[in-house]
Amino acid sequence: MRINHSAARNLPALPAPESLPIQPDERVLFLADLSMYGDEQDKFLGSSAQGRLVCALTTESLFIRTPYAIWSFDLAGDVASITCQRGGLFSKGWVDVELVRTETFPFDNGETGQLSGLHLYFKKKRDLALLGDLLAQIVQ
Repeated sequence: MRINHSAARNLPALPAPESLPIQPDERVLFLADLSMYGDEQDKFLGSSAQGRLVCALTTESLFIRTPYAIWSFDLAGDVASITCQRGGLFSKGWVDVELVRTETFPFDNGETGQLSGLHLYFKKKRDLALLGDLLAQIVQ
């Protein structure tokens, strides 16, 4: 995924949580709690009932923090696309993250698995809209 770094640098930065392994020149642009997440086919992988789930978008990376691991995706090398999907029968909408290649990640149940994408469900509908607006500004 191609990011317009000059546009991203002009956006206000959020305080970086200590638990995120960001680089000194990296800035947090978006931070929100997730209610749950699943794989690219919507197989359930974890929920906030197991502990706090956080999604963070920086100028360089997408992070998903679960109670068991921090998943890090380089926007330029790992992520093919991030699309906000609004509506749905049982949800306020979700974020579809498509990865460039299949990756192995630790799941919340202690197992590992192959992922070629993720579906992220935010606790608040406004967070989905905020992320969509942000992506519209910085994705080339």
